[in-house]
Amino acid sequence: MNQRRQRSRLAPRFRSAPILTALLIGLSAAFGSARTGSTPAGPDDPAAERSTASDSSATGALYVATSGDDSNPGTSEKPWRTIGHAAAIAGPGDIVHVSPGVYRENVLITRSGTAEQPVRFVSDQKWGAQIIGVTYDPTVRISAGHIVFANFAVSNPGGPSGIEVTGAGGSASYDRVIGNEVYDVAGPCKLGRCAPGHYSGGGGIILSNTTDNLDHDDDAIGNVIHDIGDPRNPQNADLVHGIYIELGGDVDYPRQGRYSARVENNVIFRVEGDGITSWHCATHAVIVNNTVVDAGVHGILLSASEECGANAVHRLPNRQSVVANNIVYHCGWHAQCSLSAVAHLRCLRPSFGGGCGIVVSNAEDATVSHNLLGDNLCRSDAGAGLAILTTADSHNTVADNLTDADPGFVKYNPDGSGDFHLRSGSPAVAAGAAKYGVTRDIDGRTRPEHRAPSIGAYEYPIASLPRAASARSTASKRRATVPIAASAANG
Repeated sequence: MNQRRQRSRLAPRFRSAPILTALLIGLSAAFGSARTGSTPAGPDDPAAERSTASDSSATGALYVATSGDDSNPGTSEKPWRTIGHAAAIAGPGDIVHVSPGVYRENVLITRSGTAEQPVRFVSDQKWGAQIIGVTYDPTVRISAGHIVFANFAVSNPGGPSGIEVTGAGGSASYDRVIGNEVYDVAGPCKLGRCAPGHYSGGGGIILSNTTDNLDHDDDAIGNVIHDIGDPRNPQNADLVHGIYIELGGDVDYPRQGRYSARVENNVIFRVEGDGITSWHCATHAVIVNNTVVDAGVHGILLSASEECGANAVHRLPNRQSVVANNIVYHCGWHAQCSLSAVAHLRCLRPSFGGGCGIVVSNAEDATVSHNLLGDNLCRSDAGAGLAILTTADSHNTVADNLTDADPGFVKYNPDGSGDFHLRSGSPAVAAGAAKYGVTRDIDGRTRPEHRAPSIGAYEYPIASLPRAASARSTASKRRATVPIAASAANG
């Protein structure tokens, strides 16, 4: 189809070194403030804030290190060897401290915390504890409630997904996935597990359900997600995503839950499918202040595909979701399979040519506002990277979006990586809306620092502060160049 560009009138629009605790306080504080409009309130418990060794509210501190042994008592002097062993023992109020090192295992978390005493799993050095999956399963599966999982580096070169939150009967609710790097997730087709007619999904972070759609109030906040699937050789493009939301459709809002998922302050780049997607029985999602770059299909998809359970409260469509203050840049350019994949029958979607910046379909009473879209290939008649594919009576609010705009990143590389902080003069600076309750950015910087918050995961500072050092781990194939605060990396 012909690509149509539409330029909005852009008014003149006028980076971070907090310690780890301050970063997590900021992410938690984003939920404690009052909200206006129809946006559901976030979690009030300061779970992430208390993820430190000095947390006096904890029942116990448990320790894991590569030098440990699972026959040890799990103390700081005699730590356990595997995170999975700690997960089988930790209970409400416990903090599992994981020392830097490489942990080759698949972690299953099935023991829940409580609202007052969540179970916390924390990499003591940001991204220092690297979990690499070894079986064809999610590297980390959280099938319990009131879990905090923070600051790990998670990869799955031999499996479908990085971190998956999933449960039955609402058992995996009030979970928080915070500050992790999720990278090098193969997805099924890259591993040769797909064939025409066999569709298998995957993703970096998956917020889903198993036998019903009763999980709710799950958060993915401040994560860096990249190299998911096979972005440059897509075979199953519309099923392998950065963050995958498919939960909450059987929940009675607001009596049982405030929202299904809150996806906030994430940086997502080089993804085979959508950067952030909502599908199946998805509803009541809050997707705010994310930066999505170089997703092969859609930057953000807000939709639903099927009815929920027999006693569903909410059926199609996706209802009362919010997509606001997000940057979506250079998406939709890799939605079609390569010619070699088609020729060798490795393309599951030979006729699939969809792609756009933000797409809204099968949605009702949605809010899509204050997003910035630029250089997205939109294979529809919508143009400008924003496609609203719903009927006129869907009562969706679409307003104040900046379309066909250069976000003004500090650096963008042709391979889709870069430094996605905002430079001076970016149209995203002070162009967002404050009513969505985001009071910190991914670096822990206060929002807003201007008359209004910046769009995307990074707030632009009032003062020109020294740039934060780039923190990297030693995992192979990691090419992320997104800087994080040096002091945060050091814990």
